[in-house]
Amino acid sequence: MNRKMLLPVLVAASIANSSATAWDAGSWCFNPYVGMDAQIRHMDFKRGWGNNLFNHNLAQGNLYVGTKFCPNVGVELGYEASITRARTVTLTTGELLSAGAPIPAILSPAVFRTRARLRGPHADLVGFYRFCDDYPLEVIGSIGVSLLKATFERRVLKLHDMPLKSSVVRTFSRHKVVLRLMGGLQYMLGDNLGARATIGWVNTHKLVIPPSDGLPNPTFAKIKPKNSTIAGLGLFWIFN
Repeated sequence: MNRKMLLPVLVAASIANSSATAWDAGSWCFNPYVGMDAQIRHMDFKRGWGNNLFNHNLAQGNLYVGTKFCPNVGVELGYEASITRARTVTLTTGELLSAGAPIPAILSPAVFRTRARLRGPHADLVGFYRFCDDYPLEVIGSIGVSLLKATFERRVLKLHDMPLKSSVVRTFSRHKVVLRLMGGLQYMLGDNLGARATIGWVNTHKLVIPPSDGLPNPTFAKIKPKNSTIAGLGLFWIFN
């Protein structure tokens, strides 16, 4: 099996199993909870479309509310936002810019200052499975969608070792609904407080991001990220 498909398959299997268990049990309930995760998003880019310009790792936060409808099934609504990460890079002759075009010798070396940020709300169906009723550890998995907004900025600082008095700034931005999958473990620290560790996958390769600055675009510049993986640690509070 393709390793990239392993997490989606495991998540889907977890939710299907949890839903079946919940249906058999018939123990419907209403247990709301709130939580917050500290996360790291890793997102690569296609060669020549942002891979040598932007940070590939973004720290972010995820705030969410949810409810269990039974011990094994729930829903979550949340909002995730990364910090804005800046990076200064120098490209030389032949290196590809965010239009798939190489830097010409007459402009080399070219120095850029870039910024990247992702944010947006999400909604998820969540499955829970506890191996032992006497031990407060659960496996969790979810499948959902996120309305992500990706914003990237590329500022030219120098061309051919000549600082620019008025630097050229290009902004790329787009909203897009993308698939998100998550799996992990959560452990109850007390009657209401719990902690969870998660790993997620987000279909960010759908975010082909055009310029949003209104400037002429003769080279059809775009940013083309690949899919993201997100690792997180957080706390949650259940209202019993």
